Amino acid sequence: MRRRGLAKGVHVFHIGISKWGNMDSLQIKHLASEEEFRFIHRMFLSLPAGKRTVTFAAPDRNTGCTWVTARAAARLAAHTTASVCVVDANLRWPGLHNLFHAESCRCCGRKMDGRSLLQAVTTPGPIRQFIRPTDTGNLWLLPSGGPVVETHQLLLSESMKSRFAELAKEFEFVLVDTPAIKCSVDASLIGQLTDGAVLVVAAEETRKNSAEDAKRVFETANIPIFGAVLNKRTYPIPDLLYRRI
Repeated sequence: MRRRGLAKGVHVFHIGISKWGNMDSLQIKHLASEEEFRFIHRMFLSLPAGKRTVTFAAPDRNTGCTWVTARAAARLAAHTTASVCVVDANLRWPGLHNLFHAESCRCCGRKMDGRSLLQAVTTPGPIRQFIRPTDTGNLWLLPSGGPVVETHQLLLSESMKSRFAELAKEFEFVLVDTPAIKCSVDASLIGQLTDGAVLVVAAEETRKNSAEDAKRVFETANIPIFGAVLNKRTYPIPDLLYRRI
């Protein structure tokens, strides 16, 4: 099931390669790095407008969507001088703060300073007031501030809509992590506040019908699907031979 239930019109990128024939780790990292660059170039750098906000979503939990979002943001920031903001809109199971070593949220007990998406939606002030810097000069983080159990009204609020409009205005590129599509409608609601979506599926884990259902959710909500990421892919034999099978 090479395309994981995604239609031919959806371009699939292979990110998160963990094994590739008898190649050593440096070769694997080089090939993975090339694919990551192709991804960020197609999704962001090649755009004539030079601006885009993208929702990242997976059909199921534990697909690696948060890692892919963070990795894409870091790689994008490394290849451009444009401003990049990565947003944790996964209010149910936030995780981006851990990957960027930001002081944390209520879900894991690490100390926070109040700058978060939740705070931005419920408190007046410019959006920059709630953004956190990272170790990369042109990359900023907006943590979720969760977890939150009831998210529906919050995501449908005018305040949330206004904050996403601010993000699109303040930053050239905005990458948004969301909860798994099977678990809630959050990803669909957030997707309608951005330019489009990238689906993240896991090799040998995401079922074909789950990928098809996720794609259908976005299509029903009229959310453009810019592409898909096949995460956790392994290559037990060299790629040259793999393509001939």
